[in-house]
Amino acid sequence: MAEFPGTRALGATVAVLTDVQLAVIAAALLVDLLRGPAPGHVGVLLLAMLPALVRLGRRGRLGTSSLRGRLLTIADVLTAVAVLTVVGSDSLVLVFIATTVVLCGLEHPPRGPVLVTAVLAAVHGAAILAVSGDVDARSSGPILLVRIGLLALAAYGSARLREIIIHREQLGQAYQELQQERLREAERTRLAREMHDSLSKTLHGCCLIVGALHRRLAGEGNPLADQAALLRTSIDEALGDARRIIGNLRQTPVASLRAHLLDTVTAWSQDRSIQVELDLPDEEPRLSADAREELAKAVGELLENVARHSGANRVEVTLAVDGPDVVLTVADDGRGMAGADGGDGAEGMSGVDLQALYQDGHYGLVGVRERLARLGGSVELRTAPGRGTTVSLRTALNGGTVRSDVAARVRGVVPVHRAAEVH
Repeated sequence: MAEFPGTRALGATVAVLTDVQLAVIAAALLVDLLRGPAPGHVGVLLLAMLPALVRLGRRGRLGTSSLRGRLLTIADVLTAVAVLTVVGSDSLVLVFIATTVVLCGLEHPPRGPVLVTAVLAAVHGAAILAVSGDVDARSSGPILLVRIGLLALAAYGSARLREIIIHREQLGQAYQELQQERLREAERTRLAREMHDSLSKTLHGCCLIVGALHRRLAGEGNPLADQAALLRTSIDEALGDARRIIGNLRQTPVASLRAHLLDTVTAWSQDRSIQVELDLPDEEPRLSADAREELAKAVGELLENVARHSGANRVEVTLAVDGPDVVLTVADDGRGMAGADGGDGAEGMSGVDLQALYQDGHYGLVGVRERLARLGGSVELRTAPGRGTTVSLRTALNGGTVRSDVAARVRGVVPVHRAAEVH
């Protein structure tokens, strides 16, 4: 299962706070021993070390266990209550309590630190009033309020710290993706330039030579003229393929899948009589550069399949976030396909004969499956003769969703949260 953004950094922060907790408890033990151990103090302080030691032993798991360990947090709160009740509320104990609140805020936002602060504040207030009695209650009140305020500040600070850590991690991931995209773009540009300077020019030269040969043979009435014409046609096709590959290599990387889908569907529908519905989410799914590229190319292949094979009057393209995954669906109302066993339908790519797809000319579906396999994703195919075809592509998100810089442009053309027809 993929980690959410900030897991590693949060785990490292939890480890540092755990070290602080252990140091504070050790200092409190030392102070208590120097003063002369009071009944129960040593045992309670040693007990308070247990949750911290458990966290320390799981440090190598990058914090994922402590981030999900509700039982560990409950143990933290119970030991904090015991320390407040038995040991009291000196400075070291308050530092220990504050670190407990911060840990809870990092691990279980947003209600966790609020509940823990309320519980500890109530216990702390009861302990102060029990010790001071009714006579000193008024003088103890301001001290209690200040300490409760500090606990509330610790809770707020933990929530803000978590946001900052996650944001920094997201920025780091975005920077790494940007660097990778730049490297890939530079490599594509280099390959395109070399192919243009070598392969493309060579094929063009061959085409000119064969063309001259064809004209000469045809002028002489040589029967090989037809073979020369066929050879020239083949070289022309190879030259066209080379130019298309070079053009694809020089294409700008897909920065926004939503914007790309809008442009692709709009351009595809202009020269066709097929009615298209496009449904996009309000926010840009956070995907890796590779995932955006593969999904963008996959939807192009699926739309071409619809145009070539489906005989559809209507097609729906939907991009949606489903939990930790993003799902891209292309559905048409065309003639559909029979399953691999020749039955009435098939569901899932495992139920379709890939060799049969090749033979029937459905190269796009096979290519789409290969693209999703490279992403670690899956392809679901639902089809039946006369009932249309629905292809769903599913792959993991790279950490939630983000506001797209093209959101305004998309909203201006495609209403959000409902399908919009693209003509």
